[in-house]
Amino acid sequence: SAADAEAKQTAIKKKKSEAAAEEASSAESSEGLPSNTAAYKARLITQKKELYKDPPALPPSHILIEETWVKSPKRDNRTGELTFPPGQNEETNKLLKEFRPNRTPEEILR
Repeated sequence: SAADAEAKQTAIKKKKSEAAAEEASSAESSEGLPSNTAAYKARLITQKKELYKDPPALPPSHILIEETWVKSPKRDNRTGELTFPPGQNEETNKLLKEFRPNRTPEEILR
């Protein structure tokens, strides 16, 4: 029947992904950022994470952490928009000039 055929297809896909995960996990350490999507998928599978995309999108290749803390964002009383003070990274500062949310994460989650 169609349900049996679909169950077989699902089982085959699962076996293939588990085999690929085992192969990739043995080839690459789970330390640091993964070098490719196969290694990342293998890591997600071995950690029993839910896959939202197949193949998964790799995390950002570099993450900059400011050496010093910047002040908290300020709210404009007239518009209600939040403005963020500039940090040390020029690229991030360019993005922050355009980023003007009107609600904080806490306000959204309430």
